[in-house]
Amino acid sequence: MNSQSWGQTRIGLLVTGAELDPGEITAGLQLAPTVAYAPEPTREFRSGAGIWALIDGPEPDGTHIADQIARLSQQLTGHDAAINELRKRNYRVEILVTGWIENRRYLDLDLESLKQLHAFGLPVNFTVHREPSAVDLFFDEMANRG
Repeated sequence: MNSQSWGQTRIGLLVTGAELDPGEITAGLQLAPTVAYAPEPTREFRSGAGIWALIDGPEPDGTHIADQIARLSQQLTGHDAAINELRKRNYRVEILVTGWIENRRYLDLDLESLKQLHAFGLPVNFTVHREPSAVDLFFDEMANRG
């Protein structure tokens, strides 16, 4: 991974829904989640929807996201019918890619990784978390001197 690319990357299958029962999703997919929460109206994420996720990562800087995509692809192989059933039941099912950046960075995906993402037949969402730069920290410190 190039020094200009994302760090601490995660990739995963994310299932959300207002009526989501994590145990039901686990039984249907026959996969153990990394994270699973019943709906909770006070949770900010997706307006309190229930969450079921199978996450790979975070990976330390220097690990390429292509490896994570390949691992997720292997884990989901053979689960197409169960994933499609969740979509038919109006659950939001997607692939989520997250990472941290400082200033301007890019995410390098090779052709094989893009093919693997496409093969899921699911929306792919990218979320970037920005680490504060030295300039940001300087101005925060100045603002707090009061």
